[in-house]
Amino acid sequence: MPSAPPDALPSSSQNKIDLDVSPADAGRDNKKNASTACQACKVSKRKCDGGQPCSKCLATNKICNYDPSQDGRRKQSRKRRLDELEARSQALDKLLASLKNSSSSDAAQLLQLIKGDASLEEILQFLDSHPGRLADEARATLSPSPPLHRPPRRMLSLTELTDNPPYKVPAAPWTTVTEDDFFVSHLVSAYLSWYHWYYHNFDEQLFLDAMTAGDLGSKYCSPFLVNAVLGMGCMFSDHPSVYATPGDPSSRCLHFYNEAYRLWMLEDGKPTLTNIQGFTIMIMTAAFIGKDMVSTMSLKQLEAMIPQLLRRHHTSMQDQTISEDLRRSLVIVQWAAHIYWTSFGTGFLTPPSNPKPSIDGPYAAEVWRHRLTHWSPYPLQRETIQLPLHALYHHVCELFLIVPDAQALAYAGFKTMNAAEKLDAARQVDGRFMEWYQSLAPRFQFDDPTFLVAPTTIDMALSLYHFRLMVWNWMVPSEKEAAEGNAGTNEESGTGDHDEADEIIREAKDMCLQIVSDTTRVLVAADAAFGPIFNTLLTAQTGIVAASFLLAGNLTSTDEEDMLLQIMRILVRCSRQRNLVKGVTRMLLKTAEDRFAANKDGQVSPGGVSEDVVEQLTEIVRDLAWEERDHLTFSSRYPNHVVVKANPDVELSQVLEDLAKLGLDEEGRPVRPRVDRGQLEGGKGKGKA
Repeated sequence: MPSAPPDALPSSSQNKIDLDVSPADAGRDNKKNASTACQACKVSKRKCDGGQPCSKCLATNKICNYDPSQDGRRKQSRKRRLDELEARSQALDKLLASLKNSSSSDAAQLLQLIKGDASLEEILQFLDSHPGRLADEARATLSPSPPLHRPPRRMLSLTELTDNPPYKVPAAPWTTVTEDDFFVSHLVSAYLSWYHWYYHNFDEQLFLDAMTAGDLGSKYCSPFLVNAVLGMGCMFSDHPSVYATPGDPSSRCLHFYNEAYRLWMLEDGKPTLTNIQGFTIMIMTAAFIGKDMVSTMSLKQLEAMIPQLLRRHHTSMQDQTISEDLRRSLVIVQWAAHIYWTSFGTGFLTPPSNPKPSIDGPYAAEVWRHRLTHWSPYPLQRETIQLPLHALYHHVCELFLIVPDAQALAYAGFKTMNAAEKLDAARQVDGRFMEWYQSLAPRFQFDDPTFLVAPTTIDMALSLYHFRLMVWNWMVPSEKEAAEGNAGTNEESGTGDHDEADEIIREAKDMCLQIVSDTTRVLVAADAAFGPIFNTLLTAQTGIVAASFLLAGNLTSTDEEDMLLQIMRILVRCSRQRNLVKGVTRMLLKTAEDRFAANKDGQVSPGGVSEDVVEQLTEIVRDLAWEERDHLTFSSRYPNHVVVKANPDVELSQVLEDLAKLGLDEEGRPVRPRVDRGQLEGGKGKGKA
């Protein structure tokens, strides 16, 4: 659990406009700033003088267009716009009421359009093609009309108008951030739909029952746990209120996070059930927002809290006087802690430091295997289906009995093995992963034609490929080791047969490329099903590792280049919800640029990064909308997986800070100093056909 809330982000008051006239301006007329910038200056983030055309567009020979609706200083225009929005909001309320009271087939089709988040223009087009009473009433309500005299309110989107959270829970007495029961229900529902069945922290029914009842004395719900849940729920919602500062994406979830932190301080680290449950959620939230240095420190505290909690209930567990609900809840937190520890270990490349759970998973009993739970990808408006989510989580627990062995092998064991020994060990652990995956029902295996697309099933497939890639990739020597002829050797075991070692390395690389190809297919399928706004838990981490492997000298054909571009597009979309992904994606672009700069005499080395790839990556990553001070929001030791084998000390925060020190050209691209190829891995240029 964080020792302090995330660093405060710069407020608008900290970025005051300097009204002084600089010496360079002394000889010019003192004129007012332009009330709105042209579109080209907005994209390039340049100061616009408001000319027709402006001086910047004249100098760069660009088309200069203005959007008058963006001019916030034109008060009458703003007032008319606000009146129009209020009228349209009331019109949509009327339309929704008429749909609720209608049973006609046209109403059903119109409602389906609204559920699909159709534009008003599409709705009007539908009404034009379906004349009748409902069409006349609906068209009338959508026409401009004077607003009623009532307090102003926020404009609701069509999706919000049809939003119906599957779980209804109250805001009071659980949070002071909002009094809105609907918004709290929305976030709890988003949490349970996307996060809960992989990182499973509590029995959802016990939690919901206590929260609905407002039972502050419950063992299974507390204000701290609720605010932790609401903060994580913000990661899986596009509701405007998920931002602590309206309209500021970098403030996502911080209001609930800071409230949870305040409550945590009042708890003074007591190892209660709900404290540990909320604590684990906040550890992951801190990582998502780019504060994983806090998360890794908090994991140490979690190690101490779990045994303290179990000692509190030791006697009742021994004499079996403990209730079944409490017993299961204690088992859940033990497995949750194990999965969190292991997940962070794979992300930060550390071998396991804690033993595996000595008890069966919480849903190992046969009674849970066939229990079905109603699920939908809420807040997406999709059909509800039934899934054996408890049984699927049991499979996740079984997977995480294998992962620590794979971690120990990749991050420690390989160091004492020659190439042949590495291959044998990798095949054994890979076989265990494949055996686990084949134990799943066919509809939960990605390659099966009946595969059922849901966040848990997607994340189970991504977990398989992520952990397998971890093992096979760490068999492959770094480019520096390969260039020095050290592949397949180590100090302990001596030098092996180099021909045999080369063959083994080729097998490992081929296996990695196949896994990356499978990973890309899963990511694309998930993006097609849930994107572009919603992403599963493992989308980012697995995508980052796959992209890093490709950038580490493995872009051997246009197929690999296309996979890299696909993955990077998905990571950019993920970055809108998770600040950490935003920083890592920018780091990957910088790494690609450095590798291209290291090419000697314009020749791209085999598997290296070409100019065309860098240009396409730059265009993709432009959608990150990176701001000048964004690097200050990170406190992250997330490694650069591209170069980590040769340089394990490269961490995200340092990379972003170094990048911020570079100048920017007229188009906002980094102006890089001359590259010292001797400092880069794989610096020797090699021809590429």
